[in-house]
Amino acid sequence: MTKPTKGDRVRTTVRFPATHYRLYMEHAERLDVPMADYVVCRMAICDGLPIPAALYHSVPALIMMSEADDWPSILDGLPPVTAARVRRKLAEAAETDPQVRRDVKRLGLEEDGQQLAMTG
Repeated sequence: MTKPTKGDRVRTTVRFPATHYRLYMEHAERLDVPMADYVVCRMAICDGLPIPAALYHSVPALIMMSEADDWPSILDGLPPVTAARVRRKLAEAAETDPQVRRDVKRLGLEEDGQQLAMTG
Protein backbone atom coordinates (compact mmCIF):
# COMPACT_ATOMS: atom_id res chain seq x y z
CA MET A 1 0.00 0.00 0.00
CA THR A 2 1.38 3.39 -0.99
CA LYS A 3 1.70 6.14 1.61
CA PRO A 4 -0.38 9.25 0.95
CA THR A 5 1.63 12.25 -0.22
CA LYS A 6 2.47 14.92 2.34
CA GLY A 7 2.45 17.66 -0.29
CA ASP A 8 5.25 19.73 -1.77
CA ARG A 9 8.14 19.61 0.68
CA VAL A 10 11.83 20.52 0.86
CA ARG A 11 14.47 18.33 2.51
CA THR A 12 16.73 19.85 5.16
CA THR A 13 19.00 18.68 7.94
CA VAL A 14 18.66 19.99 11.47
CA ARG A 15 20.91 19.34 14.45
CA PHE A 16 19.23 19.51 17.86
CA PRO A 17 20.89 19.66 21.24
CA ALA A 18 20.79 16.07 22.51
CA THR A 19 18.58 16.92 25.48
CA HIS A 20 16.08 18.70 23.22
CA TYR A 21 16.06 15.84 20.75
CA ARG A 22 15.11 13.33 23.42
CA LEU A 23 12.21 15.52 24.51
CA TYR A 24 11.01 16.02 20.92
CA MET A 25 11.23 12.27 20.29
CA GLU A 26 9.16 11.59 23.41
CA HIS A 27 6.48 14.02 22.22
CA ALA A 28 6.44 12.54 18.71
CA GLU A 29 6.28 8.98 20.04
CA ARG A 30 3.46 9.87 22.44
CA LEU A 31 1.45 11.17 19.47
CA ASP A 32 2.62 8.26 17.29
CA VAL A 33 3.83 10.63 14.57
CA PRO A 34 7.15 10.69 12.70
CA MET A 35 9.72 13.00 14.27
CA ALA A 36 10.11 15.10 11.10
CA ASP A 37 6.34 15.71 10.93
CA TYR A 38 6.30 16.61 14.61
CA VAL A 39 9.01 19.25 14.07
CA VAL A 40 7.36 20.64 10.91
CA CYS A 41 4.01 21.01 12.68
CA ARG A 42 5.49 22.46 15.85
CA MET A 43 7.29 25.09 13.77
CA ALA A 44 4.10 25.90 11.84
CA ILE A 45 2.10 26.26 15.05
CA CYS A 46 4.77 28.47 16.63
CA ASP A 47 4.83 30.74 13.56
CA GLY A 48 1.04 30.83 13.17
CA LEU A 49 1.15 28.96 9.86
CA PRO A 50 -1.44 26.42 8.75
CA ILE A 51 -0.57 22.76 8.66
CA PRO A 52 -1.22 21.57 5.09
CA ALA A 53 -4.24 19.32 4.56
CA ALA A 54 -1.98 16.77 2.82
CA LEU A 55 0.02 16.42 6.02
CA TYR A 56 -3.13 15.87 8.11
CA HIS A 57 -4.29 13.31 5.54
CA SER A 58 -1.02 11.40 5.81
CA VAL A 59 -0.59 11.78 9.60
CA PRO A 60 -4.04 12.46 11.13
CA ALA A 61 -2.73 12.47 14.71
CA LEU A 62 -1.07 15.82 14.05
CA ILE A 63 -4.35 17.54 14.95
CA MET A 64 -3.59 16.74 18.59
CA MET A 65 -0.61 19.10 18.44
CA SER A 66 -3.03 22.02 18.07
CA GLU A 67 -5.09 23.45 20.88
CA ALA A 68 -8.28 21.43 21.28
CA ASP A 69 -10.39 24.57 20.84
CA ASP A 70 -8.95 24.86 17.31
CA TRP A 71 -9.96 21.32 16.27
CA PRO A 72 -13.43 22.22 14.94
CA SER A 73 -12.11 24.96 12.65
CA ILE A 74 -9.24 22.74 11.51
CA LEU A 75 -11.70 19.95 10.66
CA ASP A 76 -14.00 22.40 8.86
CA GLY A 77 -11.09 23.56 6.68
CA LEU A 78 -10.06 20.08 5.56
CA PRO A 79 -11.34 18.19 2.53
CA PRO A 80 -14.09 15.75 3.62
CA VAL A 81 -12.00 12.59 3.17
CA THR A 82 -9.13 14.07 5.17
CA ALA A 83 -11.48 15.37 7.88
CA ALA A 84 -12.94 11.86 8.19
CA ARG A 85 -9.44 10.37 8.66
CA VAL A 86 -8.61 12.95 11.32
CA ARG A 87 -11.94 12.38 13.10
CA ARG A 88 -11.21 8.63 13.20
CA LYS A 89 -7.83 9.34 14.77
CA LEU A 90 -9.47 11.57 17.39
CA ALA A 91 -11.96 8.80 18.13
CA GLU A 92 -9.11 6.31 18.61
CA ALA A 93 -7.28 8.72 20.90
CA ALA A 94 -10.47 9.41 22.88
CA GLU A 95 -10.73 5.70 23.69
CA THR A 96 -7.49 5.76 25.67
CA ASP A 97 -6.87 9.41 26.57
CA PRO A 98 -9.32 10.93 29.06
CA GLN A 99 -8.35 14.51 28.14
CA VAL A 100 -9.02 13.93 24.44
CA ARG A 101 -12.31 12.27 25.38
CA ARG A 102 -13.32 15.33 27.46
CA ASP A 103 -12.28 17.73 24.69
CA VAL A 104 -14.16 15.79 22.01
CA LYS A 105 -17.29 15.84 24.14
CA ARG A 106 -16.90 19.49 25.18
CA LEU A 107 -16.42 20.61 21.59
CA GLY A 108 -19.42 18.64 20.33
CA LEU A 109 -17.33 16.54 17.99
CA GLU A 110 -19.53 13.54 18.74
CA GLU A 111 -22.91 13.53 17.04
CA ASP A 112 -26.00 12.14 18.78
CA GLY A 113 -23.90 9.90 21.01
CA GLN A 114 -22.38 8.25 17.95
CA GLN A 115 -18.70 7.39 17.86
CA LEU A 116 -16.64 10.27 16.52
CA ALA A 117 -15.32 7.92 13.86
CA MET A 118 -18.81 7.60 12.40
CA THR A 119 -19.16 11.35 11.81
CA GLY A 120 -17.60 13.60 9.22
